[in-house]
Amino acid sequence: MSVKKAGFTAVLLIFGAICFAQSTFKLDSLNNELKIAIENKDKKKETALREEIQFVENKNKQIKHLEEDKRIAIFQEDYDKVILLESQIKYAKNSEFGVSKSQSNSANDIAIYNLTNTSVNKKSFGKKNKLSKQFSEYDFSDKVIGQFGVGFKTVDYYGYGSESSEFIMSYHIANSRWWVNKYLAGGMFYDIVFGDYFDLSVGPQMTAFADFEALVLPYTSLGIGFGLDEDGETYLPIIYKLGTHVFFKQERNIGLFFELNLSLTHEYDYMPAYRFGLSWTRIKRKSR
Repeated sequence: MSVKKAGFTAVLLIFGAICFAQSTFKLDSLNNELKIAIENKDKKKETALREEIQFVENKNKQIKHLEEDKRIAIFQEDYDKVILLESQIKYAKNSEFGVSKSQSNSANDIAIYNLTNTSVNKKSFGKKNKLSKQFSEYDFSDKVIGQFGVGFKTVDYYGYGSESSEFIMSYHIANSRWWVNKYLAGGMFYDIVFGDYFDLSVGPQMTAFADFEALVLPYTSLGIGFGLDEDGETYLPIIYKLGTHVFFKQERNIGLFFELNLSLTHEYDYMPAYRFGLSWTRIKRKSR
């Protein structure tokens, strides 16, 4: 267990012991009052005290379960859940006998809503498991457009009075994540060729988007980086791309892309020029 977890656990144990002592004192006091009410044959007060004692016992059980869940959340370092459980524990401890369940639930719901919608917590709540708001509500600068595709090509060779064909396949990965504005973003590209030949090129790219606020998102890119060919020699690849994303939904979370992908500095002609594949948009981790 880390020092941070151990410290949290120690604080919880101390705080829990204090709360337990207070709760025990409360129950002892109510039981003494109940004993006196029974001796005085005060049926009305006896009934009210029995109901209050039952309320306090149920309240203590609820707080105990919430505290256990909180300790587990701290151990798992799920601090968003810790904050939520703290809010529930607070309202459970502040709940008073005689307040209706609907009023209590309403207060707790308001607390949770305020917790998850403040300017500080809105960005982090649910960070590990889900988005803190609807995908379409995020700003363009909080998103990353990614793509993974392939290209195919058959090259015919003539020599020594014979003809041969060789099959070439390429894999293409790229993203756009560093936004200058809504229409211009930097990113990275990765191209690798398999088959009868090998070629690898990787580097940064700048992409311009023709944003029509529609399912279709045309783009053009220019990239420059590092290249390695089948002979083990390095070269400077300059990549030009012209293509379009076609998303399945208006919020542009997933779709397809088609593009013309040209290596402007490569001396060989076996790099497939046409690529197609899957497009997707995800939210940056810091913005979730």
